[in-house]
Amino acid sequence: MDRRRHAGINRGKLWKDGQPAQFNWEDRFKFTSAHAHAHSITVYAPQNDDENFGGFKPGELLMRALTGCAGIDMANILTRQ
Repeated sequence: MDRRRHAGINRGKLWKDGQPAQFNWEDRFKFTSAHAHAHSITVYAPQNDDENFGGFKPGELLMRALTGCAGIDMANILTRQ
């Protein structure tokens, strides 16, 4: 697997088709982000511990992004022949 292709880097552009990700402010502390492949994610910062919300807190999303990158790197290393 080409690591540059996996990371979304294509001739200096971050996404394959050159379109940037969309980041929309939905409400006070709620944002949605989508990219050219129509996947989306919700980022939300609840103001109370007991507040029910759908989405990720920013710190939770950061940790998942880091573990996702590390996991893909490990899979890439372990599957090389």
